[in-house]
Amino acid sequence: MFRPFLFRRLGPLLLEATHRRYAGAHQRMVQFRLPAERLNDLKERLSKGDGPPGESEWNEIRRSILDERRFTSTNVDSTVLGLCRDLTTGKSYVEFLRSKGIALNLAIVGKLLRLYRIQTGGGGLSGVDQDDIVKIYEELRASNPVLDGNTCEHLIVALTLTERWRLSFDLLDMIKLAGTPDSLTYSCLIERCFQEGEIETGWQLLEEQAANKRLPNDEVFLAWLNHCRKDRGNFRSNLEKMLS
Repeated sequence: MFRPFLFRRLGPLLLEATHRRYAGAHQRMVQFRLPAERLNDLKERLSKGDGPPGESEWNEIRRSILDERRFTSTNVDSTVLGLCRDLTTGKSYVEFLRSKGIALNLAIVGKLLRLYRIQTGGGGLSGVDQDDIVKIYEELRASNPVLDGNTCEHLIVALTLTERWRLSFDLLDMIKLAGTPDSLTYSCLIERCFQEGEIETGWQLLEEQAANKRLPNDEVFLAWLNHCRKDRGNFRSNLEKMLS
C-alpha cells in the first residue's frame, strides 16, 4: 500500500540532486589519463556516423591505450567499451575481441550491457538484442551461482528491457546481500513494474529506493503518468497518490 510519506522522503533528495550524482549509465566510466587531444580524437572517431572501426583500427585504438602506463590487458577492453557511445560500435569491438581469442571479463560484459540501455534512446531493442541480453544472463548465472553487485546492476539495467525482466528480482536480492542497489537499478525495475501494471510491487520498490536515499530518474515518473492516463477512471486519485 502506498504511504504518503514517500514523497516527503524524496523531497530532500530532489534538492540534493543538484550537488550529488547517483550511479547511472555513464557515471562509472573510467577516468582516463590519456592526453586530452588523443582522448578527444578517440571519442570523435567512435561517435562518427560512418560505422564502427574495422579490425586494423580497433587494433590501433587498443594498442594506443595499452601504451599508457596505467592500462593493462585486464582493463584496456572495458576502457575502450567505455568510449563507445552506441550499441553497434560496442558490439563491433566485442566481436573484434572474440576474433582475437580475447576472453570477455565481467567488466567488459558490464559495459556492453549498459550500451543496450543507451540503445533504447534510439528506437528500442530488436528481438535479437533482447535474446542476446538473456543469453548473457544465462551464461553468467551458469558459471557464477552468486554474482557481484556491480554485475547484477548491469544485468538488471539490460534485462528490464526484455520480456524476461522478472529475472531482475533475484539479482536485486543478490545486490542486497552486501550492499544497496544504485539509483538506475531501482529506477529501471520500478519503471518496468509500472509499465507492466505491477503497481504495488513498483510502489514498494519506490519506497525502498527512497528509504535507501536513492533518487528515482525521470523515467519512473513518466511511467507512472502513463499508467495514470491508461487508468482513466482513477486518473485523479492516481495523480494525488504521487503528490501526497
